[in-house]
Amino acid sequence: MRDYSYEDYLDIDTKERVELIFGDIYMMAGASASHQDAVLNLGYSLKNISKTKEKCLPRIAPFDLKLKNGDDISVPIPPIQKQLSLMQIEKYCKNRVPLHAQHQVQSKYKFEKNTIMLIKSRIK
Repeated sequence: MRDYSYEDYLDIDTKERVELIFGDIYMMAGASASHQDAVLNLGYSLKNISKTKEKCLPRIAPFDLKLKNGDDISVPIPPIQKQLSLMQIEKYCKNRVPLHAQHQVQSKYKFEKNTIMLIKSRIK
């Protein structure tokens, strides 16, 4: 696998959101309508609170968080976004197998680093 630099990350010409983590580029999942509603409501609340705070400016659009380790720069997704994605995947897996087949087949996922593997298997 190639080690991408922060400059490589900035040069990527794609409409999809991606993240750079320790030299690797990963695709990011899109946000649902309920997620966008929650973000908008939270942003509105934070904006009202920030009016009383100096140097406080909430952001609600995709905003890169740059983590530096020497010359290496990573741009990971925020932990809350990862947690919300996992909740959506759990719901997807739960609803993936029809009710009449749930005693025979299970759908689950495996998450390692930034890779998600969907697994469907027979129950023994």
